[in-house]
Amino acid sequence: MNAIASSFVSAYQPWVNATALPALAPPPGQNLFRVQDEDMENAGIHSGDLLLIETAKPPKHNDLVLARLGKGCRLRRLIQAGGKRLLVAENSRYPALEWRPGQVDLVLGVAVCVIRPLG
Repeated sequence: MNAIASSFVSAYQPWVNATALPALAPPPGQNLFRVQDEDMENAGIHSGDLLLIETAKPPKHNDLVLARLGKGCRLRRLIQAGGKRLLVAENSRYPALEWRPGQVDLVLGVAVCVIRPLG
């Protein structure tokens, strides 16, 4: 992950503090992100879920990626079609966004696991 993305991630609140949850402390190159919206509800990912994000894994077509959008982070599906890369929510209330060349710090990592609270 580049320095811009790294500094942004360390300042963003939904990243879980490993000292607060030592049993869930991810290994180097991975971070935990708490979902705080319903952007991906049709993919079965809901507000309150924890996601394991691999920051060094290169994103590919159809991956769920953590993207820096505005002042926060959102989970989106990466769709590559017709020479374009789109970041698509799994909820029709949110528009697709194009990931343009030069936006190297837009995608911060690839989601590889969902941890959901019981109950």
